[in-house]
Amino acid sequence: MSTFEMKTVHTLPINRIKTWDGVGNFFGYASTFGNTDKANDVIVKGAFSETLQSWKKKHKGFPNIYDEHNRYHCLGTCKTLEEDDTGLSMEGILFTQYIEKAREVHQLLRSGLKHSLSIGFYVKKSFMNHGVRYIEKIDLLEVSIVTNPCNAKAQIHAFKRDHDPTSQQAHDRDSEKLLQGIRQLTKRLNP
Repeated sequence: MSTFEMKTVHTLPINRIKTWDGVGNFFGYASTFGNTDKANDVIVKGAFSETLQSWKKKHKGFPNIYDEHNRYHCLGTCKTLEEDDTGLSMEGILFTQYIEKAREVHQLLRSGLKHSLSIGFYVKKSFMNHGVRYIEKIDLLEVSIVTNPCNAKAQIHAFKRDHDPTSQQAHDRDSEKLLQGIRQLTKRLNP
């Protein structure tokens, strides 16, 4: 049996994060294809196809999301995971309503101190070429939100911030204008 691996090292890439639709929801790439990571590995497109099918079939869902690969700090779960041309795209949900650690990590996302993703997995098939390991088949076990990813391109690209009162005020103003317009139109149609 192959050994469990985590893709994380100690460097901090700087990246700004945009907002997303529901508090605790986020979108990003847990892994990317074709680039050499800091462990001298390249994940080949298609490496996740079997494991994703297995997750859907056996587990009726997707892996949990952990903080820094710590299985005692579950933060949430992957809502979607799929391969595209870039890599393993994902939408995740942090259980901020129920788990204190998820609230803490969410605050770190908001501050920009944590914004990267990493995967925990077993290598099922790989080959070496000029000192670089090309990983062709992975058994995915978990996704983690990390400070220091091994694959610098594995990033959270969007997440939902807490309720923003100024945004709500703008929404309320827009709604009020719409209601006023409807009232005026109704008066004109029904004199």
